Amino acid sequence: MRIGMDRVRKANAQRVRREYEAIAFKDGEGVDDFAMRLNGLVSQLATLGDPEPANKVVEKYLRVASSRFYQLVLSIETLLDVSTLSVEDITGRLKMAENKPAEITKASDSGEKLYLTAEEWMTTPVCLREARKRRTTDLLDNALEHNLTATVAAVPRSARGRSRRSASSATASGGHRTRTPLMRALIPNVRTDQTHAK
Repeated sequence: MRIGMDRVRKANAQRVRREYEAIAFKDGEGVDDFAMRLNGLVSQLATLGDPEPANKVVEKYLRVASSRFYQLVLSIETLLDVSTLSVEDITGRLKMAENKPAEITKASDSGEKLYLTAEEWMTTPVCLREARKRRTTDLLDNALEHNLTATVAAVPRSARGRSRRSASSATASGGHRTRTPLMRALIPNVRTDQTHAK
């Protein structure tokens, strides 16, 4: 009778060992549920006379942990002495990481972002203001480069001389610059170029 019981026990131990070797996280399974399944198999193995050492159970746990815990498992394996950890330690650490994504998702939904895409950056007030400044400066530069020689040639020589004298006398006296004939000749061309550029 004893021989039959040993065979049954060994057969059961092999079945439980196969389950233990094939254990993995199920889709949507929580850390607590997985730890209970793992501990159940380990205690069954011990009851059937085929105990698994605690450090091997921890290593198995880390090997089969869900891919969402990859970074944490890597940190645990590289920074901690796995031989001193228990299944409860690993479960606690993974449980903390399991609860974190809800907080992270909540923060990202509230609009707190670290990076902006190129499109998002281009629509920010700072970028729009800078673009307007750049566009105005570029338009003025282009207008002056392309039209200055033609405009200056079109302004009579007498007006050119007066514009230099009146501009220098206005700034020397501390007053505001007045519109000289040269400025009046230049500004309409610049405004025309700006309206065409838009």
